[in-house]
Amino acid sequence: MHEVYVISDLEELQSLQNEWNSLLEKSYANTIFLAHEWIVDWWKYFGKGKELLVILVKKDKMLVGIAPLMIASSSAFGYKNKKIQFIGHPLSD
Repeated sequence: MHEVYVISDLEELQSLQNEWNSLLEKSYANTIFLAHEWIVDWWKYFGKGKELLVILVKKDKMLVGIAPLMIASSSAFGYKNKKIQFIGHPLSD
C-alpha cells in the first residue's frame, strides 16, 4: 500500500536528508538540483513569500517518491493567483 505525506515545514524537510539522498542516488534524475541540500538551501534563501509543499510517497514505510513543490502567489489585472511550481523555479534547472 502506498501512503502520501505532505511536508509544509522546513524542520521536517531538513530531517529527510538521508532518505531523500538515498532515493535520489537510485534515480535516473540524479542531479544536483534535486539533492536534498540544494532544495533546502534554495528554500532558505528564495522561499520567502511561498508555501512549502513537498509531497512524499512511501510504500511499506520506505520512501519511493518525492515531489519538491511550492505554492507561489502572484497577481495580474487585480486578481491574486496561486500556482504550484517545483522548488527552484525559475532559478535552477
